[in-house]
Amino acid sequence: MSGVVILGKDSSNNALRAVELDTNGKVKCDVTLPTGSATDTLQTAGNSSLATIATNTTGLNGCVAGTELQVDIVANVLASGASTDTLQTAGNSSLSTIATNSAKGQANTASSLSVTLSSDHSTLSVSAPALSVTTDTIMSAVSQATGGTASSSVIDMRTSKCVAIYGSNTDTSAEYRLMASSTSGGTYYEVNSVYITGDYATGDFGLFLDNVGASYLRLDYINTSGVTKTITAIAEIKK
Repeated sequence: MSGVVILGKDSSNNALRAVELDTNGKVKCDVTLPTGSATDTLQTAGNSSLATIATNTTGLNGCVAGTELQVDIVANVLASGASTDTLQTAGNSSLSTIATNSAKGQANTASSLSVTLSSDHSTLSVSAPALSVTTDTIMSAVSQATGGTASSSVIDMRTSKCVAIYGSNTDTSAEYRLMASSTSGGTYYEVNSVYITGDYATGDFGLFLDNVGASYLRLDYINTSGVTKTITAIAEIKK
């Protein structure tokens, strides 16, 4: 009998050995598997578990709509006192009130929220609109005969507390009276606490009133000079 002998190297001792074949002509070899490796051709236990998983998860196909999982709640698992209503009416009403109140500010008193500052709050800077000034000529070159009284037009103080009254008179020793009233066309009374003085050389006069309490004022000039005199008076009202 003739043939070819195939040799293989034994790694344990580096000796050459003939390779052994089985009856089918296939090389015989020993394979060492890692610890715990499966040695069965058919993985019966694993296949059984996979079959069970497949059975139990078959119904999940009907729960999926697109990329979302549909769930039916069959029992209430909410905590005691939790809300079960779709529409939270009371809560929504409170949120609406909060939204309305949080939008208030920088408006009139009725549309603003009141604020209480702490006793140790730092100094606040306050800005106020510029004062507006109304200038009225209450006597325009009024000629007054001796022994008579010239009365100015009415000065409306209902929206202001500050007024300056000034002017000039050809009567350098003129006598003036400040009159006050609660109504424009009512009775006027002399304000004795206010004394109006003038320049005896030029006839110029003036006064400034702060925190006026009367609603209406009027300036009276009494001519006792013996001749006719001319007076001009201006009122500046600061609001």
